[in-house]
Amino acid sequence: MKKSLLSHLGRGTAGILGLLTVSACYGTPYTEYVSRVQVNGRVSDENNNPIEGIQIEGAVSGTLSGSDGSFTLSGRSNHEETVELLFKDVDGEANGGKFKDKTIEVQLKYYNDMSHGMLDTYAADDVEVKLELEDE
Repeated sequence: MKKSLLSHLGRGTAGILGLLTVSACYGTPYTEYVSRVQVNGRVSDENNNPIEGIQIEGAVSGTLSGSDGSFTLSGRSNHEETVELLFKDVDGEANGGKFKDKTIEVQLKYYNDMSHGMLDTYAADDVEVKLELEDE
């Protein structure tokens, strides 16, 4: 009799624990984990002179190139291995001429360490972009 009672209690306890486990799994809201993206580079003309004031747009963010042509884009993504960037001359002649728009695809490298400031980072460093002057 004792064995039967303990057996029923054991099965009942296992059943309750099973229901609690299922309830906990399905009751937890799902959130998709996003990673960080960072692209560093430089914009120059055909003679390797830096171009300031070029607008860089992409899925990650937007920015302007600095006086030395450098730029840094950062943002979040869903673990993409590439990012498409658009380079656009928004200040016209002020930076030495009107440059043609250019779109490039940048291959990102995955870092799962602290070398780029946080875990799960997709990054590209030293991206060199050459822009051509528009025909007049």
